[in-house]
Amino acid sequence: MQVSVESTTGLERRLTVELPEEGVEREVGTRLDNLLRTARIPGFRPGKAPMKIVARRFGAAVRDEVVGELVRTSFADALASEELHPAGEPRIDSVESAPGAGLRYTAVFEVFPDIRFTDLESVEVRRPVAEVREPDVDRMVETLRKRRREWREVTRGAQPGDRITFNVEGEVDGQPLEGSAGEDRVIEIGAEQAAPDLDRGLVGMEPASTRDIEVGYPEDHPSPRLAGKSAVMHVEASKVEEGVLPEVDADFVRGLGVESGDLEEFRRDVRSNLERELEAAASAVTRNRLLDAVLERHPVEVPESMVAEELARAGLGGPAEAPLDPAHEAAEAGVRRRLQQGLVLARIVSDHQLTADPGAVRAEIERMAATYEDPAQVLSWFYSEPSRLRPVESRLVERQAIETMLARVKVVDEPSEFDELMNPGQTSGASS
Repeated sequence: MQVSVESTTGLERRLTVELPEEGVEREVGTRLDNLLRTARIPGFRPGKAPMKIVARRFGAAVRDEVVGELVRTSFADALASEELHPAGEPRIDSVESAPGAGLRYTAVFEVFPDIRFTDLESVEVRRPVAEVREPDVDRMVETLRKRRREWREVTRGAQPGDRITFNVEGEVDGQPLEGSAGEDRVIEIGAEQAAPDLDRGLVGMEPASTRDIEVGYPEDHPSPRLAGKSAVMHVEASKVEEGVLPEVDADFVRGLGVESGDLEEFRRDVRSNLERELEAAASAVTRNRLLDAVLERHPVEVPESMVAEELARAGLGGPAEAPLDPAHEAAEAGVRRRLQQGLVLARIVSDHQLTADPGAVRAEIERMAATYEDPAQVLSWFYSEPSRLRPVESRLVERQAIETMLARVKVVDEPSEFDELMNPGQTSGASS
């Protein structure tokens, strides 16, 4: 077998494979011999037809079958001999296999980038450090109260935080607005459950009152009929309710799983949960800052086939050659960044031969199971099917990869606030 490799553009490779005719003929002959014993040909008993007739009748089909299999097997051998690692399925071009001429074909594919970390020690990463304070616990308790509030009808006008039930029908330029009509719609005012103009317009409405509310649409709205225009929403309110918060007492905390009903135990549980969430948030910020800093020093080219596959999986289509709309462009940039990060982590895992320790996997699943009513059932579910362990194993291996890189870079602790970390939009980028 003769193999040649050509680098075309970026990560694309063109691999040409040539196989001598002897190998093709030998495999074709073997298969025809097998057919000779079983083929049914008119005028001959099974297995008694001359080879010349069998070859004339089945030779072309057998050769095509042999060529297809040789392409598959020789391609794998050629990749191994050239130490190539395709990213995605290859495109097989120009298969030449005329009788007497052997087999020649070309495969076009992308390879994974060769990532080498040369100066991780010079990378600086800011690691956020924060703690849970009593006001943070207080706010979480208030959130839990809101989740368990009861709704009580009132006769006054609706205010932010109230729940309002209404019928609505919209129109634009005097014509009905398709999809706007609805009966007994229920929203909480101020909870971003409706368009801002409609949300504000509902304030002050009393039960059994009506109101026309103007709702504006931006110039870049996807519907030409609505872009830059305003709709009139005819609203008829039927019910206004205010939320009644429960008292933080023994019954309240028992309803949240603290069987003792002890308020101090409840607050300790709230604090413990917040500390776990804060640790996870800080780790996520550190991870992203680390990978951004590493990628700034070690740019990684992403195979276009991987980008196309991820975009297709998200229902966005492949990378376009024509100018993209801002939303699609942002989505594609996000996909490329995630793939770059994944490739960096995969290289670290490969270089350091990182694997998930079964004991650590068990401990992680037990930690997750502890948050459920029946932890034993959760454990049984995970271990009844080995494939269910893989996401946990992958998460633990990635965690090891991050820790491995953090051990090589310069980490600077950065004092941070609880709210700042729990709201990802308030965190800043990487430092290098």
